[in-house]
Amino acid sequence: MHNQFWNSVYLNFFATLITLAAISIIYFLEEVFFIRKIESKKQKQKMRIRSFYIACVIFIFLMAHIWVNGFMHLLTILGLVSAALVVTNKETIMNFVGWLIITWRGLFLEEDLIQIQQYKGYVKKIGVLYVSLYETSDLGGGITGRVIRIPNGLVSTNPIINFSQSSHLLEQRFILLVSGDNDFAFLKQTVKTIVENVLTEFYRDKQEFSSDYLLKKNKNLSRRIRLGATVSLQPKEDNLSKVNVVTRYFCFSQDAEKIQERLLSAFLKSIKKDGTIQLAV
Repeated sequence: MHNQFWNSVYLNFFATLITLAAISIIYFLEEVFFIRKIESKKQKQKMRIRSFYIACVIFIFLMAHIWVNGFMHLLTILGLVSAALVVTNKETIMNFVGWLIITWRGLFLEEDLIQIQQYKGYVKKIGVLYVSLYETSDLGGGITGRVIRIPNGLVSTNPIINFSQSSHLLEQRFILLVSGDNDFAFLKQTVKTIVENVLTEFYRDKQEFSSDYLLKKNKNLSRRIRLGATVSLQPKEDNLSKVNVVTRYFCFSQDAEKIQERLLSAFLKSIKKDGTIQLAV
């Protein structure tokens, strides 16, 4: 009986080595023939992570099939222990599940700018239980110097905003309060020209900010986003002699503060140079 037990262990161990070698070879072939051909570094990293976890799940499943036969009593005991651990360590398990969701779905990577609930910052490290963020300021968008540790469990129950995904552009608004005595046809054209000139200059060397790039990355997105500026007029409710000139445009979130500063500077120069535009007093 003793020899039969050890023979079974040796056979299972040998089967484990063969299984591990086979999965490793398949993973290596996928890396050589598929993953290395992906151009985007982020997509390449996501594919590596997903392939690794698929390989791990398959390996665990096969190990269970190899080793569990003949040890059903041990499996029963492990099941009872696992149930007790789930009850006593619910938060830890939720954090671990959140980590699996982050890595499997590729929700964000290190150095991405993200927001979960009221927490916003650049991802410093993705841990098994916590995500560390460099906190950003609401005023200028720079790093405050503080590091926030967020439980991974928040990922499974809260929406996540990833500001760093290159195919995502956010709508921004710039509002000028002007007098109702302006030539609004001229004013709208002037504002539109200023905004488009600033955007063109700012994104001169960035191919991601182009209609061709949007069409390549996401055909549906390209039909819904116009990279130029749109200008509309809205009367001020408490004073009809004053009008809000609302300018809408798209840019990447990390550039929003810098672009608004340039727009403000360009508007002030234009108003100072051309006396026909009258601001509200």
